Amino acid sequence: MSQLELFQLDKDLSCFFERQEPVYRHDGKIFMEGGYRDPVLRKVQLMWKRAKDRAREKELPFNITKADILTVWPPHNICPALGIELHIAPKAKDDPDYGYAVYNSASLDRIIPERGYVKNNIAVVSSLANNIMSYATPKQVIKVAKYYNKKYDEVKDKLNV
Repeated sequence: MSQLELFQLDKDLSCFFERQEPVYRHDGKIFMEGGYRDPVLRKVQLMWKRAKDRAREKELPFNITKADILTVWPPHNICPALGIELHIAPKAKDDPDYGYAVYNSASLDRIIPERGYVKNNIAVVSSLANNIMSYATPKQVIKVAKYYNKKYDEVKDKLNV
């Protein structure tokens, strides 16, 4: 079940993201205009805005909505690529992690980078998984993984670890 399906919407999700009232209910709480109380929704809003800005800067296609991001949000906030829990940056400015991306921060990825931020070409993964794929194809990543698996075993044997 996607994150989008987990939210019980009173109205079409686009109304919420257009910041029109009424909004929706989640876990019995009502979210009003300007009130992204849910950390996932705050993160989705931020991801969408940053993706739109990057698409404009890099002259990439962009046609995703915030609902599209919620649709691909991994169940239970677990990175589908690495199986680690996704970190959602805190809202409070006095929190030491405020504003900083960490290896398990939720990150919006373009599956085929040159295709841009378009429907069916996005995934939400950890920053680590996204960074691993930033400069390589899946086949190249597999080659590197095989090489390091072999090297790791060789070094482990030499060092008697």
